[in-house]
Amino acid sequence: MAVDNSELSGLQKGLAFIYSLVLLVANLLIANEAWSALKLLQQTEQRFFYMDIMPFALAALWLVPVMLMLSYILLTRALSVLPQLNVDKLLKAALPCLLLLLVSRVAIGFYLGDYLPSKGFIYCDKLSRTAAFSGQIWVSKQAYCHDESYLVNTEVLEWFDEQQSAGTMPSNDEVTAQIELFIAEYKQRYQ
Repeated sequence: MAVDNSELSGLQKGLAFIYSLVLLVANLLIANEAWSALKLLQQTEQRFFYMDIMPFALAALWLVPVMLMLSYILLTRALSVLPQLNVDKLLKAALPCLLLLLVSRVAIGFYLGDYLPSKGFIYCDKLSRTAAFSGQIWVSKQAYCHDESYLVNTEVLEWFDEQQSAGTMPSNDEVTAQIELFIAEYKQRYQ
């Protein structure tokens, strides 16, 4: 079955619109995550249990112009009314943004490593998730970072959220006991 060129170009235009819409939604998500991370960093005194900071969220702001350029390129291919820009120039403009993304990610990591400890927070690798773009967990007390809490990090963070929303401040012993209870339940289920 042969497909004529008018149907194919319509399909290409539709895909260009869909891809550019996906890029625009991704830009909104990046901006939202960056805004959330900035707000969280400004409220360090109000977060008494832990903070979940995604360092990549702030650095990813350098991806916004790159994705806007890609979206424009896709739309110019689909719409003949938009002026065609030189794609080579747009791509050359994207390279510094990508370099700034890498540099700023490293710089933000160093900044957080100084800023959050000065506010009384300790990085807890046991509670942090291992996914590439997930957040880093910073706790307000060393006792909150139990050696085996990596087994039940989701349950621990949910319990921390419940305590924070209730406005309660359990003692170090209560936190340690709750974490150990989660660990015991986990080991009972899976071992």
